[in-house]
Amino acid sequence: MDRHRTELGTPSEEIGYSLARDCWGQGLIPEAVKEIIRHAFADLGYQALWAAYYDGNRKSKRVMQKCGMTYRLSRIEAVEQLGETRLAHYFAATRREWER
Repeated sequence: MDRHRTELGTPSEEIGYSLARDCWGQGLIPEAVKEIIRHAFADLGYQALWAAYYDGNRKSKRVMQKCGMTYRLSRIEAVEQLGETRLAHYFAATRREWER
């Protein structure tokens, strides 16, 4: 997790994940992200969590949706590791939303 988003009006953390291709399709990431969200809100007292995916990564988008996160914004970002720019879509969940 990384703290840097302020668009929700409260300090928030960002969740990131990746998984070896031979482990795809086993439901591991949604299970892990759900537990990270539970731990962040219930045990650590975080108020908001973000996650983002690059345009075209439908599986990552689906993970965020399965975990109760909702779309918040999109923006073009520099991806330094790749030396290019990409359209990133941000999803988030607040503690209040998670408690419902």
